[in-house]
Amino acid sequence: MSVSRRLPRVTYALAERHEALWLRLKTLLDQVAATAHRHPAKPASEITRAQAEAILAEARVFLPRATREKLPEAAPDWGGLLTQLGQALAHLEAYEAQNTGWDPAIGARMWRAVRETFPVRRLAPRIAVTYPHVAAQQSAGGPTAEVTEGLVKLIQSLAFTDREKRFRESQRAARMERLNAQKAAEADADGDGESQEPRTYPRIHGLD
Repeated sequence: MSVSRRLPRVTYALAERHEALWLRLKTLLDQVAATAHRHPAKPASEITRAQAEAILAEARVFLPRATREKLPEAAPDWGGLLTQLGQALAHLEAYEAQNTGWDPAIGARMWRAVRETFPVRRLAPRIAVTYPHVAAQQSAGGPTAEVTEGLVKLIQSLAFTDREKRFRESQRAARMERLNAQKAAEADADGDGESQEPRTYPRIHGLD
C-alpha cells in the first residue's frame, strides 16, 4: 500500500484545516528559529513547548500512519524543537504536494478532492470558491464559514506582519547606510588633516 493511500482524502474542510495549520506551524517555526539559531541547547520555554505540542498533535492526521506518534512531546531545547517543527512542516508540504496540482485555466495551484478542485487559499487568497455545497455552508454560517473567516484573517495578519518586517529591515538598512557614510566622511576628513603641513606663523619665523 502506498503512502498516499494511508493519508486522508482531501475534502474542502480538510484542506482548510491543513492550510490554517500550515500557517500556524510556519509562524511558530519562524519564532523558534530566531532563538534556536543563537541558543540551540538552551531549554525552550514551557509556553512555546505547549504550543508546539498542540500543533504537532493536530498535524498527525496529515502524516503517514507509520510516522505518527501517539502523544507527540515537544523537544526540551530550542534546537530540537526547531527540528521537530521543521519535520512537521515538511510532512504538511508533502501532503499538499501529493494532493494539489496546477490549473492553467485558473492560474492557481488547486486542491484535488474526489469530485472537485479548489484553490490553495494561502497561495491564491483572492480566488473565490464557488462550489454549491461550500457556498451553502458559508451562507448558513456553519463550521466551514468559521474556518474560512479565520483562515482569511490569519493570512491577512501574516501578510501585514511580513510587510511590517520588511519596512523595519529597510529602515535599519537605511540607518546603517547613513552611519557608514558618516564614518567614511569623518575618516576622509581625518586623512586630509593629517596630510596637510603644519601651520606656521611668519612673524615667529622672522624672529629666529
